[in-house]
Amino acid sequence: MATMRIILREDIEKLGKVGQVFDVRCGYFRNFLFPKGLAWKATPDKILEVEKKLQARLRRVEKERARATELAGRIQGLELAFRAKAGDEGKLFGSVTSQDIQQALLAKGFELDRRQVLLEEPIKTIGTHEATVRIFQDIAATVRIMVEPE
Repeated sequence: MATMRIILREDIEKLGKVGQVFDVRCGYFRNFLFPKGLAWKATPDKILEVEKKLQARLRRVEKERARATELAGRIQGLELAFRAKAGDEGKLFGSVTSQDIQQALLAKGFELDRRQVLLEEPIKTIGTHEATVRIFQDIAATVRIMVEPE
């Protein structure tokens, strides 16, 4: 049973992650991994190249994480006020959605996508509510949403 060393180009479930070096059977590489572009043959030059790319990627992710942490610190505890038409019992005729919150954050100078604003469901009552803003992987901030009647 002949084996060869390979480097993964993509994450493969039950095998490994990008950049990992493995010994696999020649047929598996030749018939599956290589034709689909999922792996390279592990030569010393290729291993060095992949390690450099992984290091550059880690540095880039760390920079993004640092920026996200700083942004989360600025957003954390921010209060946003909304005025909306409401009935006698405090129920809104419309609702405050993640897109409304994203627009309010944009007006305050925070460029975020509406999908980063997490609400369990649209806000449909007057009062104080909370929304989570997911900034980067595991970094999030909480903003207070105050809805007042018009």
